[in-house]
Formats: sequence, C-alpha cells, structure tokens
Amino acid sequence: MKINCDVILDLIPLVNDNVASEKSEMLVNEHCKQCESCANQLNVKPQMNQKMSFKLKGKIQLYYIGLIFLVLLLFLSINNYNSVIDNIILIPLVGAISYHLLKKDNKIVYLVILIIHLFLLIITRINYNDAIVFTIIYWILLSIGMFIYRLFKYSFTKEKKMIVKRILIFIVAVTISFNIIWIYTDLKGNPIIRITSRKQMVKYIEENYSHLDYELGSVLFNFKDDSYYIEVDVIDSYDYDFTVMFSDNQISDDYQYLVNEGWNTETRLQVYLNFEFDDLIEGIFDDNYDWHSLRYDESEYLNNKPVLDTPMDVLLETYSFDLTIYVHNLSKYSENALNDYEEKIKEEFSKFNMNIKTIEFVSKND
Repeated sequence: MKINCDVILDLIPLVNDNVASEKSEMLVNEHCKQCESCANQLNVKPQMNQKMSFKLKGKIQLYYIGLIFLVLLLFLSINNYNSVIDNIILIPLVGAISYHLLKKDNKIVYLVILIIHLFLLIITRINYNDAIVFTIIYWILLSIGMFIYRLFKYSFTKEKKMIVKRILIFIVAVTISFNIIWIYTDLKGNPIIRITSRKQMVKYIEENYSHLDYELGSVLFNFKDDSYYIEVDVIDSYDYDFTVMFSDNQISDDYQYLVNEGWNTETRLQVYLNFEFDDLIEGIFDDNYDWHSLRYDESEYLNNKPVLDTPMDVLLETYSFDLTIYVHNLSKYSENALNDYEEKIKEEFSKFNMNIKTIEFVSKND
C-alpha cells in the first residue's frame, strides 16, 4: 500500500526522536527508499528558526545576567551593615525584580541570602544569632517585594472583567509600598530634605567657620529627634571637630561645647586611658584580670586645662591618675601579692611618664 508523503512527514519527527513504534519506523524507511524528498528529512534533527533561536538565547542570557545582578546586589547590601536600614527598600525591590526575571526559579534568591549570611558567619563578620535573625528578616522583606509585584502585575492585566477587584488590589499594593517607604523615611530621613539641608548647612559652615581647613562628611539622620546633621572634620586637628545640625528649619552647631569648652580634648584623653593600657595591665596581672578604669584627677584638670590639640604624651605627663582594676577571685590574693602587682603597674606606667596616684583592686562578681 502506497502511503501519502504527508503521513510519512508526520511520522519522520517521531522516527528521528526515536519514539516511533517499530512498525511506523519500518513504514517510513520503506517509503524513503522510493521517495528522495522524504528521505532528505529522515535522520535530520528539527532546526529552530533563527528568530526563535535568537529569542531563546536572549532569554537565557537575561536570566543569568539577572541572577548574577541579584546575587551581587544582595551581597553588597547584606555585607554593608551601615546600610541595614536601606535594605528595607532594597530587599523588597530585589524580591520584585527576582520574581520578574526568574519566574518560578525565584526561590534561588532565598538560598542566595542564606549562603551570603553563612559566608559572613564563616569570616566572622557577624555572629550566629545575627545570621539567623537577619536571614529571616531579609526572607520576609523579599517575600513582601514579590507579593507587591504580583499585586501590581494582576492589577494591570488586560482583562476587562473584574475591574473593581483589580482596582482594590492596586490600592492594596500602593498602600503596602507607601508604608514601606514611610518606615524607611522615618528611620533614614527624607531624601529631599537631606539634599536641601546639606546645602543650607554647607552655607552655614562657610559663613561661620571659613577660617578652618575642614572636610565634610555625608548628611546623617537622627530619627530620635528628627534632625539631620553633618560632621565637620578639621584637617590636622585632634580637638576642633564638631557637628552642625538641621532641625525644624533651624541650624545649630556644638562648636562651643566640643571645642571651646574642651570636651573633645577631655574625651580624647579618657578614651585613650580606657583602651590603650588594657593589654599592659593584663600582661602584668594574670587570667583573673577583667577590666580597668583609669581616670585623670579632675581638680588638676580643671585648674590646668590643656590647650587644644595638645599631644597625648604631654597630657599623660601633666596630670595624676587614679587606677581601678577589676579582678575575678580577688580574695585568693594576699595583701603582699597585691602590693607587688601595684609596684609593677606603677613601674610600667612610669615608662610613659605617668603619675599613678592611687591603685584600687575591686572584686569582679562572676
């Protein structure tokens, strides 16, 4: 029986893909022995037309480019803990983009967030509890972003039916979006006010402190008192730095308090005393050492206030100091042993030309 070429051409793709039955394959082979046109199609894999091939390759490239972009964006945002508040906006945005680009594969982004936090945990940038908490928080923000995207996508469908429902869903999506933006601005400040306040504060500094050689930091926001401020870093100075504040359309600064009244100098000295000598005291003492408090004599300081930018070694030579050392199991030390420690400590501090007036050992409760 002679088979029509159209029937054979319908069977050839099945033969080429090795899914045709044995009888169909025999029928095709017998026909192709006598039909050169059909024989030319046998054992030829179907070719995708150039336009479809280009479109598919473009989609694949977009998929991987989008995935790489999302991974980098997530790593930079999560790794930079100075921008944790920024992630209130950024992570939902990543969620929306990932849902659009990755479709059903958007769950990969959840895995990426987990992997990034595990990586930061390994390199000890964060502790275990923070890794868990931030992973959960970012998962929630990611889900919120995907949810908002789905709401907007549905509300903008071309279906003519259910218009009221789509309008209500659009209102819900806008409401959620505005609430996220409100939370962000409440914690981080209004970006527009940040820009305008900077211009006014820069003008204020130029008018009042043109005699100083300074560098300006970025504008920061204090959500506790709803104020914007900028730190003025005076070049080659320890004690002239100050802050300019913008609140309720009023500009003020703390130059009088920090600089003229010597608070910067006093703070610089106290911070140095608290942290610089910790290893020295621990090296003299033993494992029972916990921490120390080293204070300058306030009466001496008030009667002989240092000039601004006095070097630290001069400050250490100028005043007397009271040292308190907090120790575990203090009762196990005899009075003679404590006296020996006291002499060793005074000897070490004398190398810095420091006068340790009193040393007190205090029991640290475990």
